[in-house]
Amino acid sequence: MKFFGVDANIVALSGIAIAIGTMVDMGIVVCENILKHLDQAPPQANRLQVIYDAASEVGSAVFTAVATTVISFLPVFVMIGSEGKLFKPLAFTKTFALIASVIVALAVIPPAAYLIFRIRTRAKNSSGLRKVLSSVPNLLIAILVGLLLSGHWLPLGPEKGLLRNLIFVAVMIGGILVLIKVFQLIYTPILRWCLAHKILFLCVPIVLVIFGTVAWQGLGEEFMPPLDEGSFLYMPTTMPHASMGECLDVLAKLDLAIGSVPEVDQVVGKLGRVESPLDPAPISMFEIVVNYKSEYLTDKAGNLILDPRGLPSRQWRDHIRSTDDIWNEISRVAQIPGTTSAPKLQPIKTRLIMLQSGMRAPMGVKIKGSDLETIERVGLEIERLLKEVPSVKADTVNADRIVAKPYLEIVVDRQAAARYGLQVRRIQNVIEIAIGGRPITTTVQGRERYPVRVRYHRELRDRIETLGQILVPAVGGAQIPLSQLA
Repeated sequence: MKFFGVDANIVALSGIAIAIGTMVDMGIVVCENILKHLDQAPPQANRLQVIYDAASEVGSAVFTAVATTVISFLPVFVMIGSEGKLFKPLAFTKTFALIASVIVALAVIPPAAYLIFRIRTRAKNSSGLRKVLSSVPNLLIAILVGLLLSGHWLPLGPEKGLLRNLIFVAVMIGGILVLIKVFQLIYTPILRWCLAHKILFLCVPIVLVIFGTVAWQGLGEEFMPPLDEGSFLYMPTTMPHASMGECLDVLAKLDLAIGSVPEVDQVVGKLGRVESPLDPAPISMFEIVVNYKSEYLTDKAGNLILDPRGLPSRQWRDHIRSTDDIWNEISRVAQIPGTTSAPKLQPIKTRLIMLQSGMRAPMGVKIKGSDLETIERVGLEIERLLKEVPSVKADTVNADRIVAKPYLEIVVDRQAAARYGLQVRRIQNVIEIAIGGRPITTTVQGRERYPVRVRYHRELRDRIETLGQILVPAVGGAQIPLSQLA
Protein backbone atom coordinates (compact mmCIF):
# COMPACT_ATOMS: atom_id res chain seq x y z
CA MET A 1 0.00 0.00 0.00
CA LYS A 2 2.86 2.39 0.75
CA PHE A 3 4.59 1.56 -2.55
CA PHE A 4 1.41 2.21 -4.57
CA GLY A 5 0.43 5.30 -2.55
CA VAL A 6 -2.77 3.82 -1.09
CA ASP A 7 -3.88 5.51 2.14
CA ALA A 8 -4.92 3.34 5.08
CA ASN A 9 -8.39 4.80 5.47
CA ILE A 10 -11.66 3.12 6.41
CA VAL A 11 -12.52 2.21 2.82
CA ALA A 12 -9.07 0.68 2.23
CA LEU A 13 -9.25 -1.38 5.40
CA SER A 14 -12.73 -2.56 4.47
CA GLY A 15 -11.14 -4.28 1.46
CA ILE A 16 -9.21 -6.50 3.85
CA ALA A 17 -12.41 -7.23 5.79
CA ILE A 18 -14.18 -8.24 2.56
CA ALA A 19 -11.29 -10.48 1.46
CA ILE A 20 -10.74 -12.16 4.83
CA GLY A 21 -13.03 -15.08 3.99
CA THR A 22 -11.27 -15.88 0.72
CA MET A 23 -7.87 -15.42 2.36
CA VAL A 24 -8.65 -17.98 5.05
CA ASP A 25 -10.24 -20.40 2.57
CA MET A 26 -7.02 -20.68 0.58
CA GLY A 27 -5.09 -21.97 3.56
CA ILE A 28 -7.96 -24.20 4.69
CA VAL A 29 -8.25 -25.90 1.29
CA VAL A 30 -4.51 -26.59 1.06
CA CYS A 31 -4.19 -27.79 4.67
CA GLU A 32 -7.26 -30.01 4.42
CA ASN A 33 -5.99 -31.68 1.25
CA ILE A 34 -2.57 -32.23 2.79
CA LEU A 35 -4.10 -33.84 5.90
CA LYS A 36 -6.33 -36.02 3.72
CA HIS A 37 -3.36 -37.34 1.75
CA LEU A 38 -1.33 -37.90 4.91
CA ASP A 39 -4.20 -39.89 6.45
CA GLN A 40 -4.51 -42.06 3.36
CA ALA A 41 -0.78 -42.55 2.85
CA PRO A 42 0.90 -45.76 4.13
CA PRO A 43 3.36 -45.42 7.05
CA GLN A 44 6.41 -46.05 4.83
CA ALA A 45 5.43 -43.36 2.26
CA ASN A 46 7.70 -40.39 1.59
CA ARG A 47 6.10 -37.54 3.57
CA LEU A 48 7.68 -34.84 1.38
CA GLN A 49 6.27 -36.41 -1.79
CA VAL A 50 2.81 -36.81 -0.23
CA ILE A 51 2.65 -33.13 0.76
CA TYR A 52 3.90 -32.09 -2.68
CA ASP A 53 1.25 -34.15 -4.44
CA ALA A 54 -1.48 -32.78 -2.16
CA ALA A 55 -0.48 -29.13 -2.69
CA SER A 56 -0.11 -29.64 -6.45
CA GLU A 57 -3.56 -31.21 -6.66
CA VAL A 58 -5.38 -28.10 -5.40
CA GLY A 59 -2.82 -25.45 -6.32
CA SER A 60 -4.27 -24.67 -9.74
CA ALA A 61 -7.83 -24.52 -8.36
CA VAL A 62 -6.77 -22.16 -5.55
CA PHE A 63 -4.93 -19.87 -7.96
CA THR A 64 -7.88 -19.81 -10.40
CA ALA A 65 -10.35 -18.97 -7.63
CA VAL A 66 -8.27 -15.99 -6.50
CA ALA A 67 -7.58 -14.86 -10.08
CA THR A 68 -11.29 -14.67 -10.91
CA THR A 69 -11.91 -12.50 -7.84
CA VAL A 70 -9.03 -10.18 -8.74
CA ILE A 71 -10.24 -9.87 -12.34
CA SER A 72 -13.75 -8.98 -11.16
CA PHE A 73 -12.28 -5.85 -9.51
CA LEU A 74 -10.51 -4.62 -12.65
CA PRO A 75 -13.37 -2.19 -13.55
CA VAL A 76 -12.88 -0.47 -10.19
CA PHE A 77 -9.28 0.41 -11.09
CA VAL A 78 -10.41 2.48 -14.11
CA MET A 79 -13.04 4.50 -12.24
CA ILE A 80 -12.64 8.28 -12.25
CA GLY A 81 -14.11 11.13 -10.27
CA SER A 82 -15.40 10.73 -6.74
CA GLU A 83 -16.28 7.06 -7.33
CA GLY A 84 -12.68 6.27 -8.24
CA LYS A 85 -11.28 8.13 -5.25
CA LEU A 86 -13.69 6.31 -2.95
CA PHE A 87 -13.45 2.72 -4.21
CA LYS A 88 -9.92 2.42 -5.65
CA PRO A 89 -8.30 1.96 -2.20
CA LEU A 90 -10.74 -0.90 -1.52
CA ALA A 91 -9.83 -2.62 -4.79
CA PHE A 92 -6.10 -2.20 -4.15
CA THR A 93 -6.15 -3.60 -0.62
CA LYS A 94 -8.43 -6.51 -1.57
CA THR A 95 -6.16 -7.41 -4.49
CA PHE A 96 -3.02 -7.17 -2.36
CA ALA A 97 -4.59 -9.32 0.35
CA LEU A 98 -5.72 -12.01 -2.11
CA ILE A 99 -2.34 -12.16 -3.86
CA ALA A 100 -0.63 -12.46 -0.47
CA SER A 101 -3.01 -15.27 0.54
CA VAL A 102 -2.16 -17.23 -2.64
CA ILE A 103 1.56 -16.85 -1.95
CA VAL A 104 1.08 -18.05 1.63
CA ALA A 105 -1.19 -20.94 0.59
CA LEU A 106 1.10 -22.26 -2.17
CA ALA A 107 4.58 -21.29 -0.94
CA VAL A 108 4.42 -21.11 2.86
CA ILE A 109 1.85 -23.66 4.02
CA PRO A 110 3.35 -26.76 2.26
CA PRO A 111 6.84 -26.31 3.84
CA ALA A 112 5.21 -25.56 7.20
CA ALA A 113 3.07 -28.70 6.82
CA TYR A 114 6.20 -30.75 6.16
CA LEU A 115 7.64 -29.55 9.47
CA ILE A 116 4.46 -29.95 11.52
CA PHE A 117 2.29 -32.75 10.11
CA ARG A 118 3.06 -36.45 10.39
CA ILE A 119 1.68 -39.52 8.64
CA ARG A 120 -0.87 -41.10 10.94
CA THR A 121 -3.96 -43.25 10.77
CA ARG A 122 -7.44 -42.14 11.80
CA ALA A 123 -10.45 -44.06 12.93
CA LYS A 124 -12.77 -44.57 9.96
CA ASN A 125 -15.94 -44.59 12.03
CA SER A 126 -16.95 -42.39 14.93
CA SER A 127 -19.67 -42.94 17.45
CA GLY A 128 -23.05 -41.23 17.16
CA LEU A 129 -22.54 -39.52 20.50
CA ARG A 130 -19.38 -37.86 19.24
CA LYS A 131 -21.25 -36.54 16.19
CA VAL A 132 -23.98 -35.10 18.38
CA LEU A 133 -21.49 -33.44 20.70
CA SER A 134 -19.60 -31.95 17.77
CA SER A 135 -22.78 -30.21 16.55
CA VAL A 136 -23.58 -28.62 19.94
CA PRO A 137 -21.10 -25.68 19.54
CA ASN A 138 -22.54 -24.88 16.11
CA LEU A 139 -26.05 -24.85 17.56
CA LEU A 140 -25.01 -22.55 20.41
CA ILE A 141 -23.29 -20.18 17.98
CA ALA A 142 -26.41 -20.07 15.80
CA ILE A 143 -28.60 -19.23 18.81
CA LEU A 144 -26.20 -16.50 19.97
CA VAL A 145 -26.07 -14.94 16.50
CA GLY A 146 -29.88 -15.01 16.30
CA LEU A 147 -30.23 -13.19 19.62
CA LEU A 148 -27.68 -10.54 18.68
CA LEU A 149 -29.29 -9.92 15.28
CA SER A 150 -32.76 -9.71 16.79
CA GLY A 151 -31.70 -7.14 19.40
CA HIS A 152 -29.50 -4.89 17.25
CA TRP A 153 -30.47 -5.42 13.62
CA LEU A 154 -34.29 -5.45 14.08
CA PRO A 155 -34.97 -6.49 10.45
CA LEU A 156 -38.75 -6.01 10.72
CA GLY A 157 -38.40 -2.63 12.45
CA PRO A 158 -38.67 -1.62 16.11
CA GLU A 159 -42.45 -1.30 15.93
CA LYS A 160 -42.82 -5.09 15.39
CA GLY A 161 -41.34 -5.96 18.76
CA LEU A 162 -38.44 -8.21 19.78
CA LEU A 163 -40.37 -11.48 19.56
CA ARG A 164 -41.36 -11.10 15.90
CA ASN A 165 -37.85 -10.03 14.96
CA LEU A 166 -36.46 -13.05 16.82
CA ILE A 167 -38.80 -15.40 14.96
CA PHE A 168 -37.87 -13.80 11.63
CA VAL A 169 -34.14 -14.13 12.31
CA ALA A 170 -34.58 -17.73 13.51
CA VAL A 171 -36.45 -18.62 10.31
CA MET A 172 -33.73 -16.97 8.22
CA ILE A 173 -30.86 -18.74 10.00
CA GLY A 174 -32.74 -22.04 10.03
CA GLY A 175 -33.55 -21.68 6.35
CA ILE A 176 -29.91 -20.99 5.47
CA LEU A 177 -28.73 -24.01 7.48
CA VAL A 178 -31.37 -26.22 5.86
CA LEU A 179 -30.33 -25.03 2.40
CA ILE A 180 -26.70 -25.83 3.18
CA LYS A 181 -27.66 -29.31 4.37
CA VAL A 182 -29.84 -29.91 1.31
CA PHE A 183 -27.02 -28.75 -0.95
CA GLN A 184 -24.64 -31.21 0.70
CA LEU A 185 -27.08 -34.03 0.02
CA ILE A 186 -27.75 -33.19 -3.63
CA TYR A 187 -24.25 -32.01 -4.55
CA THR A 188 -22.93 -35.45 -5.50
CA PRO A 189 -25.87 -36.35 -7.83
CA ILE A 190 -25.74 -32.90 -9.45
CA LEU A 191 -22.01 -33.22 -10.00
CA ARG A 192 -22.41 -36.64 -11.60
CA TRP A 193 -25.13 -35.33 -13.91
CA CYS A 194 -23.06 -32.29 -14.96
CA LEU A 195 -20.06 -34.50 -15.74
CA ALA A 196 -22.23 -36.87 -17.75
CA HIS A 197 -23.92 -34.04 -19.73
CA LYS A 198 -21.10 -31.52 -20.22
CA ILE A 199 -22.49 -29.72 -23.26
CA LEU A 200 -25.95 -29.29 -21.75
CA PHE A 201 -24.47 -28.01 -18.50
CA LEU A 202 -22.23 -25.49 -20.27
CA CYS A 203 -25.31 -24.01 -21.89
CA VAL A 204 -26.35 -22.67 -18.47
CA PRO A 205 -23.37 -20.28 -17.98
CA ILE A 206 -23.59 -19.24 -21.63
CA VAL A 207 -27.24 -18.23 -21.18
CA LEU A 208 -26.34 -16.37 -17.96
CA VAL A 209 -23.60 -14.45 -19.77
CA ILE A 210 -26.03 -13.46 -22.54
CA PHE A 211 -28.69 -12.30 -20.06
CA GLY A 212 -26.03 -10.45 -18.05
CA THR A 213 -24.84 -8.62 -21.17
CA VAL A 214 -28.39 -7.55 -22.01
CA ALA A 215 -29.03 -6.42 -18.45
CA TRP A 216 -25.72 -4.53 -18.32
CA GLN A 217 -26.70 -2.45 -21.35
CA GLY A 218 -29.79 -1.20 -19.53
CA LEU A 219 -28.05 -0.31 -16.27
CA GLY A 220 -27.48 3.29 -15.27
CA GLU A 221 -24.12 4.93 -14.69
CA GLU A 222 -24.71 6.09 -11.11
CA PHE A 223 -22.35 4.05 -8.95
CA MET A 224 -22.48 6.02 -5.71
CA PRO A 225 -25.13 4.75 -3.31
CA PRO A 226 -27.63 7.29 -1.96
CA LEU A 227 -26.75 8.66 1.47
CA ASP A 228 -29.05 9.78 4.26
CA GLU A 229 -27.46 12.89 5.75
CA GLY A 230 -30.40 13.64 8.01
CA SER A 231 -31.10 16.94 6.26
CA PHE A 232 -32.15 18.46 2.94
CA LEU A 233 -30.87 21.46 1.00
CA TYR A 234 -33.79 23.28 -0.59
CA MET A 235 -32.48 25.71 -3.25
CA PRO A 236 -35.30 27.60 -5.00
CA THR A 237 -34.84 30.81 -6.97
CA THR A 238 -36.95 33.87 -7.52
CA MET A 239 -36.97 36.37 -10.38
CA PRO A 240 -33.61 38.07 -10.96
CA HIS A 241 -35.11 41.58 -10.68
CA ALA A 242 -36.36 40.99 -7.13
CA SER A 243 -35.08 43.54 -4.64
CA MET A 244 -33.29 42.79 -1.39
CA GLY A 245 -36.43 43.47 0.64
CA GLU A 246 -38.54 41.21 -1.55
CA CYS A 247 -35.96 38.39 -1.34
CA LEU A 248 -35.83 38.67 2.44
CA ASP A 249 -39.61 38.52 2.59
CA VAL A 250 -39.73 35.42 0.35
CA LEU A 251 -37.02 33.72 2.39
CA ALA A 252 -38.88 34.37 5.63
CA LYS A 253 -42.08 32.92 4.13
CA LEU A 254 -40.21 29.81 2.91
CA ASP A 255 -38.65 29.25 6.34
CA LEU A 256 -42.04 29.59 8.01
CA ALA A 257 -43.79 27.28 5.52
CA ILE A 258 -41.13 24.54 5.71
CA GLY A 259 -40.99 24.79 9.50
CA SER A 260 -44.72 24.03 9.64
CA VAL A 261 -44.08 20.44 8.50
CA PRO A 262 -44.24 18.31 11.70
CA GLU A 263 -41.33 16.10 10.63
CA VAL A 264 -38.99 19.10 10.24
CA ASP A 265 -36.78 19.86 13.23
CA GLN A 266 -34.90 22.98 12.14
CA VAL A 267 -34.89 25.36 9.16
CA VAL A 268 -32.07 27.79 8.36
CA GLY A 269 -32.13 29.82 5.15
CA LYS A 270 -29.70 32.25 3.57
CA LEU A 271 -29.46 34.34 0.42
CA GLY A 272 -26.60 36.01 -1.39
CA ARG A 273 -22.99 34.94 -1.09
CA VAL A 274 -19.92 35.28 1.08
CA GLU A 275 -17.13 37.72 0.29
CA SER A 276 -15.49 35.39 -2.19
CA PRO A 277 -15.31 35.42 -6.01
CA LEU A 278 -15.71 31.62 -5.94
CA ASP A 279 -19.35 31.88 -4.83
CA PRO A 280 -21.16 34.06 -7.42
CA ALA A 281 -24.62 33.41 -6.00
CA PRO A 282 -27.15 36.22 -6.57
CA ILE A 283 -29.61 37.33 -3.90
CA SER A 284 -32.38 35.71 -5.92
CA MET A 285 -31.02 32.23 -5.10
CA PHE A 286 -31.87 30.81 -1.68
CA GLU A 287 -30.14 28.04 0.24
CA ILE A 288 -32.35 26.54 2.95
CA VAL A 289 -30.95 23.76 5.14
CA VAL A 290 -33.76 21.59 6.51
CA ASN A 291 -32.97 19.18 9.35
CA TYR A 292 -35.69 16.59 9.81
CA LYS A 293 -36.44 14.46 12.86
CA SER A 294 -35.43 10.83 13.13
CA GLU A 295 -38.22 8.33 12.61
CA TYR A 296 -38.13 7.06 16.20
CA LEU A 297 -37.61 8.94 19.44
CA THR A 298 -34.42 8.07 21.31
CA ASP A 299 -32.72 9.15 24.51
CA LYS A 300 -29.24 10.63 24.83
CA ALA A 301 -27.68 7.16 24.80
CA GLY A 302 -29.37 6.31 21.50
CA ASN A 303 -31.86 3.85 22.99
CA LEU A 304 -35.43 3.76 21.71
CA ILE A 305 -38.11 5.34 23.91
CA LEU A 306 -41.27 3.24 24.15
CA ASP A 307 -44.82 4.57 24.16
CA PRO A 308 -47.55 3.38 26.61
CA ARG A 309 -48.30 0.45 24.27
CA GLY A 310 -44.73 -0.81 24.53
CA LEU A 311 -43.87 0.16 20.96
CA PRO A 312 -41.14 2.62 19.91
CA SER A 313 -42.34 6.22 19.86
CA ARG A 314 -42.60 7.33 16.24
CA GLN A 315 -42.05 11.01 15.41
CA TRP A 316 -43.35 10.83 11.85
CA ARG A 317 -46.98 10.87 10.87
CA ASP A 318 -48.60 7.62 9.75
CA HIS A 319 -48.56 8.42 6.04
CA ILE A 320 -44.88 9.46 6.13
CA ARG A 321 -42.96 6.24 5.49
CA SER A 322 -39.65 7.49 4.06
CA THR A 323 -37.56 10.62 3.58
CA ASP A 324 -39.03 10.97 0.09
CA ASP A 325 -42.41 11.58 1.68
CA ILE A 326 -40.90 14.32 3.85
CA TRP A 327 -39.40 15.96 0.77
CA ASN A 328 -42.75 15.84 -1.01
CA GLU A 329 -44.35 17.59 1.96
CA ILE A 330 -41.64 20.27 1.91
CA SER A 331 -42.09 20.82 -1.83
CA ARG A 332 -45.85 21.09 -1.39
CA VAL A 333 -45.83 23.72 1.37
CA ALA A 334 -42.96 25.74 -0.16
CA GLN A 335 -44.85 26.73 -3.30
CA ILE A 336 -44.80 30.53 -3.37
CA PRO A 337 -45.79 32.52 -6.47
CA GLY A 338 -42.73 33.93 -8.19
CA THR A 339 -40.32 31.25 -6.93
CA THR A 340 -39.23 28.03 -8.57
CA SER A 341 -39.18 24.58 -7.07
CA ALA A 342 -35.96 22.64 -6.48
CA PRO A 343 -34.68 19.06 -6.94
CA LYS A 344 -34.11 16.82 -3.96
CA LEU A 345 -30.64 17.60 -2.61
CA GLN A 346 -28.61 17.04 0.54
CA PRO A 347 -25.93 19.46 1.82
CA ILE A 348 -22.81 17.29 1.40
CA LYS A 349 -23.94 15.70 -1.85
CA THR A 350 -24.83 19.14 -3.25
CA ARG A 351 -21.33 20.46 -2.60
CA LEU A 352 -19.85 17.49 -4.46
CA ILE A 353 -22.26 17.99 -7.37
CA MET A 354 -21.49 21.70 -7.60
CA LEU A 355 -17.73 21.08 -7.48
CA GLN A 356 -17.98 18.50 -10.27
CA SER A 357 -20.47 20.13 -12.62
CA GLY A 358 -20.93 23.72 -11.46
CA MET A 359 -24.71 23.21 -11.20
CA ARG A 360 -26.98 22.90 -8.20
CA ALA A 361 -28.82 19.82 -9.48
CA PRO A 362 -27.91 16.15 -9.98
CA MET A 363 -28.68 16.50 -13.69
CA GLY A 364 -28.64 19.58 -15.88
CA VAL A 365 -28.06 20.98 -19.35
CA LYS A 366 -25.43 23.62 -20.06
CA ILE A 367 -26.15 25.92 -22.97
CA LYS A 368 -23.54 28.01 -24.78
CA GLY A 369 -24.25 30.68 -27.32
CA SER A 370 -23.23 33.99 -28.84
CA ASP A 371 -25.55 36.26 -26.84
CA LEU A 372 -27.64 36.13 -23.68
CA GLU A 373 -30.99 36.50 -25.42
CA THR A 374 -30.38 33.41 -27.57
CA ILE A 375 -29.15 31.39 -24.59
CA GLU A 376 -32.23 32.23 -22.53
CA ARG A 377 -34.59 31.53 -25.44
CA VAL A 378 -33.04 28.09 -26.05
CA GLY A 379 -33.04 27.40 -22.30
CA LEU A 380 -36.75 28.11 -21.99
CA GLU A 381 -37.46 25.86 -24.98
CA ILE A 382 -35.43 23.01 -23.45
CA GLU A 383 -37.26 23.55 -20.16
CA ARG A 384 -40.60 23.14 -21.94
CA LEU A 385 -39.48 19.93 -23.66
CA LEU A 386 -38.00 18.38 -20.52
CA LYS A 387 -41.20 18.97 -18.57
CA GLU A 388 -42.97 16.73 -21.09
CA VAL A 389 -40.67 13.75 -20.39
CA PRO A 390 -42.66 11.16 -18.36
CA SER A 391 -39.78 10.16 -16.06
CA VAL A 392 -38.92 13.78 -15.12
CA LYS A 393 -40.68 15.78 -12.42
CA ALA A 394 -41.99 18.84 -14.18
CA ASP A 395 -41.79 21.11 -11.13
CA THR A 396 -38.04 20.49 -10.74
CA VAL A 397 -37.14 21.61 -14.28
CA ASN A 398 -36.23 25.30 -14.26
CA ALA A 399 -34.13 27.28 -16.69
CA ASP A 400 -32.10 30.13 -15.21
CA ARG A 401 -33.48 33.57 -16.06
CA ILE A 402 -30.42 35.54 -17.11
CA VAL A 403 -31.85 38.55 -18.97
CA ALA A 404 -34.77 40.99 -18.69
CA LYS A 405 -33.63 42.32 -15.37
CA PRO A 406 -35.19 45.80 -15.13
CA TYR A 407 -33.05 48.89 -14.69
CA LEU A 408 -34.08 52.43 -13.81
CA GLU A 409 -32.69 55.17 -16.04
CA ILE A 410 -32.69 58.70 -14.69
CA VAL A 411 -32.38 61.27 -17.50
CA VAL A 412 -31.73 64.81 -16.34
CA ASP A 413 -33.94 67.52 -17.88
CA ARG A 414 -31.31 70.07 -18.80
CA GLN A 415 -33.81 72.89 -19.37
CA ALA A 416 -35.40 72.36 -15.93
CA ALA A 417 -31.95 72.26 -14.35
CA ALA A 418 -30.99 75.51 -16.10
CA ARG A 419 -34.09 77.26 -14.74
CA TYR A 420 -32.90 76.48 -11.19
CA GLY A 421 -29.29 77.29 -11.99
CA LEU A 422 -28.12 73.69 -11.45
CA GLN A 423 -25.37 71.86 -13.32
CA VAL A 424 -25.96 68.28 -14.52
CA ARG A 425 -22.88 67.13 -12.65
CA ARG A 426 -24.26 68.43 -9.35
CA ILE A 427 -27.56 66.59 -9.88
CA GLN A 428 -25.74 63.36 -10.75
CA ASN A 429 -23.60 63.62 -7.61
CA VAL A 430 -26.72 63.93 -5.46
CA ILE A 431 -28.27 60.89 -7.19
CA GLU A 432 -25.09 58.88 -6.71
CA ILE A 433 -24.79 59.69 -3.00
CA ALA A 434 -28.50 59.36 -2.19
CA ILE A 435 -29.08 56.02 -3.94
CA GLY A 436 -25.74 54.24 -4.32
CA GLY A 437 -23.85 55.90 -1.51
CA ARG A 438 -20.31 57.22 -1.32
CA PRO A 439 -17.52 56.02 1.01
CA ILE A 440 -16.33 58.81 3.26
CA THR A 441 -13.97 56.94 5.59
CA THR A 442 -12.84 53.45 6.63
CA THR A 443 -13.32 51.71 9.96
CA VAL A 444 -10.74 49.20 11.22
CA GLN A 445 -11.86 46.19 13.27
CA GLY A 446 -8.86 44.03 14.09
CA ARG A 447 -7.29 43.00 10.78
CA GLU A 448 -10.43 43.83 8.77
CA ARG A 449 -11.29 47.15 7.17
CA TYR A 450 -14.80 48.25 6.21
CA PRO A 451 -15.78 51.38 4.24
CA VAL A 452 -18.32 53.75 5.82
CA ARG A 453 -20.87 54.67 3.15
CA VAL A 454 -23.30 57.58 3.35
CA ARG A 455 -26.69 57.40 1.57
CA TYR A 456 -30.43 57.65 2.15
CA HIS A 457 -32.27 55.20 4.39
CA ARG A 458 -33.63 52.15 2.61
CA GLU A 459 -37.25 53.23 2.97
CA LEU A 460 -36.41 56.47 1.12
CA ARG A 461 -34.88 54.73 -1.92
CA ASP A 462 -36.58 51.32 -2.27
CA ARG A 463 -39.42 52.48 -4.55
CA ILE A 464 -39.62 54.55 -7.74
CA GLU A 465 -42.08 56.95 -6.08
CA THR A 466 -39.69 57.75 -3.24
CA LEU A 467 -36.75 58.24 -5.62
CA GLY A 468 -38.59 61.19 -7.12
CA GLN A 469 -38.59 62.88 -3.69
CA ILE A 470 -34.79 63.06 -3.45
CA LEU A 471 -33.91 66.68 -2.73
CA VAL A 472 -31.27 68.48 -4.77
CA PRO A 473 -29.93 71.74 -3.18
CA ALA A 474 -30.17 74.69 -5.56
CA VAL A 475 -28.62 78.14 -5.53
CA GLY A 476 -29.85 80.10 -2.51
CA GLY A 477 -30.53 76.98 -0.39
CA ALA A 478 -33.75 75.84 -2.04
CA GLN A 479 -34.39 72.07 -2.04
CA ILE A 480 -35.70 70.88 -5.42
CA PRO A 481 -37.29 67.39 -5.70
CA LEU A 482 -35.63 65.16 -8.27
CA SER A 483 -38.98 64.59 -10.00
CA GLN A 484 -38.87 68.25 -11.17
CA LEU A 485 -35.36 67.88 -12.60
CA ALA A 486 -35.50 64.48 -14.37
